[in-house]
Amino acid sequence: ALVFGASGEQGQAVIKGLLETNEYFPIYAASHDISTIKPISSSTCTDDYISPTIASRATKYLRLVTVNISDSSSVKKTLLETNPNVIFLVTTTDLPPTDMAAAASLKECEEEEYDAIKSFFDILLQVHRIRDGEKKEKHVIFSTLDDVQSLNEEKP
Repeated sequence: ALVFGASGEQGQAVIKGLLETNEYFPIYAASHDISTIKPISSSTCTDDYISPTIASRATKYLRLVTVNISDSSSVKKTLLETNPNVIFLVTTTDLPPTDMAAAASLKECEEEEYDAIKSFFDILLQVHRIRDGEKKEKHVIFSTLDDVQSLNEEKP
């Protein structure tokens, strides 16, 4: 399995769920900065549900992968090298700093996320053509926030 967005809460939950299933190994945790991916172990994780079995599987089967979803060559290289059976694509809009939170700036950030998502699926099709006849992923699961602007607005 290949999990894009592995450093975020949703990506971390997906990884933990995959480790529990004992079916999708190895698991590639992909992020533009792998140093931000929290370790999954019973001694370093504060979650009550990280069992020694899950921590052991993480040590054995979890691989960290640096990939920038906005860089098509990085995405293509990762897809070709990992050859995942399942892909989880978790994205979010990189919000502008609060001092630049003008509507135009937010719109630009949303468009960058949209372009990266569209590019990902275009690249996935290219990889399918390269791997014609080879094993391909069974599922691509995509998730993102649905109303970023409302999350960025201040509440009264």
